[in-house]
Amino acid sequence: MYQDLQPVFVELSEDLAKKYDVVATRDRFWRDINAAKSRVNKQLLDEQIATAYVDIVSHVPAARSKVIDVLGKLAAVEERISGEFLRNGERGILSLKSKASTYQTAHLGNMLRGAAQQATTDLKSESDQALNPVREYLVGVIEMKDEDIVTGSFGAISRAMYPN
Repeated sequence: MYQDLQPVFVELSEDLAKKYDVVATRDRFWRDINAAKSRVNKQLLDEQIATAYVDIVSHVPAARSKVIDVLGKLAAVEERISGEFLRNGERGILSLKSKASTYQTAHLGNMLRGAAQQATTDLKSESDQALNPVREYLVGVIEMKDEDIVTGSFGAISRAMYPN
């Protein structure tokens, strides 16, 4: 989501230069970012990302709890990081309150791009951390023989669940 916000940053920066109202800019920032977040969430629902694992879960019921757990962790990570991004953006916008005489559009644009880059980096890092255990588990299941999956071979499934 954050990489797609450049047009929002440009509009906010230009609008602040035209009418120097940091409170209105802050309010618009929150509105536009939340609208972008809603569009991304709708796209995820439309693409049914969360249900992509249904096939494997139907064949390997033990995967269900792992998938549900990781989806919950990912949602919590996204919510926390988007909240941090909004708070950092708000702080940056409000810090411009007494700088009308020296304001240039690059001030706000660069600050928002920096906050977005940090959010992107944090989201990728923390999402990878959350996904690694289920990724390792699913790779282990994929490497299993079909008959072990079908018969629910305890040893094979245990090795997939707890590699090493």
